[in-house]
Amino acid sequence: MIHAAAKTFVRFFLAALPAAAPACADTVVLSGKPPFHNVRIVGFRRGKLVFRGVCRETLRKPLGQVASFRIDGQPMLSNAEALVERDPAAAVTAYELALEQTRRGWLADLTSARLAVALDRAGRFARAARLWIDLLVAHPDWAAALVPRHPGPPGCLENTQVRRQLAAVYATHLSPDIRRPLATLWLELTLYDGLEPGPAGAGARSRGTARTDSVASRPAGEPPPLFGAVRRKRPGATPAADLRREAAGLRLPADTFVLQAVREALDGGRTGRADAILSRALAHVAPAERGPWLLLQQRCRIEAGRCAQAADALLALSERTPDPALAAEALYYVGVAHERMDRADVAADIYRELLERSDLPPRLRKRVQAGLARTGE
Repeated sequence: MIHAAAKTFVRFFLAALPAAAPACADTVVLSGKPPFHNVRIVGFRRGKLVFRGVCRETLRKPLGQVASFRIDGQPMLSNAEALVERDPAAAVTAYELALEQTRRGWLADLTSARLAVALDRAGRFARAARLWIDLLVAHPDWAAALVPRHPGPPGCLENTQVRRQLAAVYATHLSPDIRRPLATLWLELTLYDGLEPGPAGAGARSRGTARTDSVASRPAGEPPPLFGAVRRKRPGATPAADLRREAAGLRLPADTFVLQAVREALDGGRTGRADAILSRALAHVAPAERGPWLLLQQRCRIEAGRCAQAADALLALSERTPDPALAAEALYYVGVAHERMDRADVAADIYRELLERSDLPPRLRKRVQAGLARTGE
């Protein structure tokens, strides 16, 4: 619940904002598109915002494509939409106030969906995950797309609590539409926290850490799992083993935060963490999506002194990937590998070749120029 003083402040602050919309007119803004003005938002069904255009045609757009909207007669919700990009924390409060005014029906579902996203953007991962789970259980046909993407620091208590909740809810539902998204986020968090998901029937372990979450047991005083009264009964199986068994066969989503965690670890000089995650995660990456992962793997090898092996693998990656940006980055690290092997002349040739490319991404161009400067060219 929102503290009374916070409610009063936010109401006063939002009241000072410009009016959310002209009289009797709604607005819908789709990502990368001009706004739809003077429309009427009439529903939110199966994950799609439904609105009537000026020609009275009915349009249905997935919520993920909706950058923002304004609804005449819903000033708190409309102002939350106006705040979410520049101040997610304030938007969270506004969404919560809007939800207090509309507790059921499609408008409540829409507000809850936007609140889940705002919580994730505001760094409130545990609350975002809890709301996402509730939405997933109630609306598995569309809520899976709202999965939170910004966990807490690796190994923090917040992440552990979310994994426990995911495992607990997984144990109480049979529907694959609910279980698979839960297991996927559990797998991502387990890898992100540096833990070994483990084979079915074995406890997940991390090097130097104790056994992780168990569905069957929890610390004294911790409340029972959410929705815990509907547990399955399956002879010879446990919920924890079932979860690990399903996770073992899952692919990581294309937008997984695990990949970003590897990049951040490498950029921060934590090669051991990056290598440990990669060694466990690659088995869960679809072959067609492995390019960025393989590049990071070779970066780990460069840092470990296995430069010749890394250079060969990176050159092969640059030649076979259909992604020009990935190919260019792979070639850049071929140059880095040669620098580490005291072959500055070879590295300089590679950097000069890259700088001749008109499609070289600007950020990579700066790194290539810096590499060329390091070689004394």
